[in-house]
Amino acid sequence: MKTKILSKLFSTIALVAVSTVGYAQIQTLTYTDTFRTGIASTAAQKTTWDNYRATLTTNHCWTSVQIKGTFSAGGRTTSNPATVAAIAAALRTGTAGTFTFGANTWRVGTCGTGVELSCNTLICNCINPAYSIRPGGLSTIWGGVATTNCNAPNQRITVIFSYLGTPSPAPAAGPDSVCENSTQVYTCDTVLGATSYNWSLPAGAVILSGQSTTTLTVIFGGPVVGHVKVYADGPCGPGVRDSTPVQVFPYPVITMPAFPGTCDNIAPFALTGGLPLGGTYSGNGVAAGMFDPIAAGPGTHSITYTVSANGCTSSLARNITVYSATPCVLAPFVQNCSYTAAYPLTGGLPVGGVYSGVGVIPGQMFDPAVAGVGSHLITYSYASPYGCIAIDTQRIVVNQSPTVTMGQLSPVCVDATPFALSGGLPLGGTYYGNGVSNGMFDANAAGVGTHTITYIYADITTCADTASTTITVNPLPLVTLSQMSAMCENEAAILLNGGAPAGGVYSGNGVNAGMFDPAVAGQGGHTITYTYTDGNGCVNSAYQTVIVLQAPTITFPVFAPSTVCMDAANVQNQVSLNSALPAGGNYIGNGVVANIFYPAIAGAGVHVVTYIYTNGFGCTDSAQRTITVTNCTGIEEGLVAVSAQVYPNPNNGDFTLSIDLNTTQNVSLTMSNALGQVIYQSEQKLAEGNSKLNLSIKDQEAGIYFMQVKTDTGLTVKRIILE
Repeated sequence: MKTKILSKLFSTIALVAVSTVGYAQIQTLTYTDTFRTGIASTAAQKTTWDNYRATLTTNHCWTSVQIKGTFSAGGRTTSNPATVAAIAAALRTGTAGTFTFGANTWRVGTCGTGVELSCNTLICNCINPAYSIRPGGLSTIWGGVATTNCNAPNQRITVIFSYLGTPSPAPAAGPDSVCENSTQVYTCDTVLGATSYNWSLPAGAVILSGQSTTTLTVIFGGPVVGHVKVYADGPCGPGVRDSTPVQVFPYPVITMPAFPGTCDNIAPFALTGGLPLGGTYSGNGVAAGMFDPIAAGPGTHSITYTVSANGCTSSLARNITVYSATPCVLAPFVQNCSYTAAYPLTGGLPVGGVYSGVGVIPGQMFDPAVAGVGSHLITYSYASPYGCIAIDTQRIVVNQSPTVTMGQLSPVCVDATPFALSGGLPLGGTYYGNGVSNGMFDANAAGVGTHTITYIYADITTCADTASTTITVNPLPLVTLSQMSAMCENEAAILLNGGAPAGGVYSGNGVNAGMFDPAVAGQGGHTITYTYTDGNGCVNSAYQTVIVLQAPTITFPVFAPSTVCMDAANVQNQVSLNSALPAGGNYIGNGVVANIFYPAIAGAGVHVVTYIYTNGFGCTDSAQRTITVTNCTGIEEGLVAVSAQVYPNPNNGDFTLSIDLNTTQNVSLTMSNALGQVIYQSEQKLAEGNSKLNLSIKDQEAGIYFMQVKTDTGLTVKRIILE
């Protein structure tokens, strides 16, 4: 177990740079492992050895191979590149071969399952002293270095293959940004052992001198992005190419339009027009990109525009001419009111110049309203033949017109009394408008509609102003009242509702709270007035006459006697009703049929009999009296000789009258309404037993009706309800 652990710890393969000599650094591939006496190599040791053999590839420029160990620190070395390459190839592929150079003979071959490397001994043999290594694991005889036999004491064995590394790069140095058509110098470091240097350039560049040396002179062509590259050549071929990036920039292409002429009386101005942007202007009168015509003075001056981009600089020059200006003057202005109308400006010399300033409008007009109150600077500009402008200024004063206000006027009705206008401020002004005279407004003269009222006021500066408002003259509402029908003086008070529009007030004799009482008004014609006030507060009225007719006066004496008997045996016991005056009216009440009171029908008790009379005007009145019915014979109320029934009751006008007779008899039917008016009569003979008569009063109005059934021996009255 310890042996395996040690093998793992000391079996290594290494690639080592051992020196910087000549052309390039020496690189090594090293195998080393520890072996123990009498103990076969492990599978792991064989794997390490096989992995090492696989690194001996053909792409190396071999310089030597060495085998050494614990008992021979120097070992054996062969430095012939061809021999070393042959040994490396045989080991890598496991191919047998014998390779002799100088005093050393190297052999490669298989022994058991391993590939053996030996120097100055045979494969699978131990010749003293032995230089061999074969981690195969088949036996304890697997090799050794400088010992008397293969079972030498424990030792560490090393195999080293050396080769020239990749030639070192020759770092190139020089500018990374240049201008087109410029000459530049590039250099590279000296590489030991190099035989020459190979340079390559971006497209368009030409080598002037220095190819194959460490210093190169180049002239670049047009704009391009690329690299300046170089590598060193040596014994093992070209080295690694090194490069430095380079970008060839064009010189800026400058455009600049011609400068327009300027004048010697204007302020400095920024120079523009040069492209590309970002350049610098220079020349007489130029400072910080500004041109000062006054400093430059009259004449023609050269202005140069210079642009630098990526270290490449271009310039372009243009001329600018400075002209002299012609002097001008402006006469003082008169004062204005803020409401003064726009007017042409004058007073500038030489004639033909231009006025400008606050309040100056197209057409060289001055508008005080546009300028506003205050003192305003007006400038007069005159251009010379070369376009040079001279100016002079004067102030023009606009006085404040008075601030005039006019309060809102409330609407009035067309029938309003003329009134004095007010609301205009400041006080002391004058009112104008339709319907206005001497400060008074006459709504009737103005007429219905909306009218403009203007108030004019002038202050001590004679500046005046106006304010306007409107006043609305509203028409009177259109009021109507429907014709009223004649009424009887004894009718109940009625609600008046014929006035339009709704919402007005009724007045007149007999009128109270919208009600008309004919009894209060009395007989005769009465004027009813309907007054309506609209939303504008305008009032109008309409009128109608109502006639109150005379009502009848009724006298109805008390009944004599006022008490009667209900005699069931004598069913024809009755009281004739005819005492009320004026005659011709109708009696109604319980037990009353066709103006006859039947005690047997009414039944015992006190009964009210009403007399109703209508006169020639159609006016109706009534009077009431009472009559008492007593059960004189003691017979039970409701017993009659005739048995009759009505069904259904109530009904819709169609009903059945059922009559039971103990003998064949003559039957008289009489039906009356609540006023005692007879609406149906018939006479017929019915046989003994039950008879059913189908009757109809559908043509009558809903109410209470009475059916009198009279036979040869009896009488009954049935109350019928028509719904």
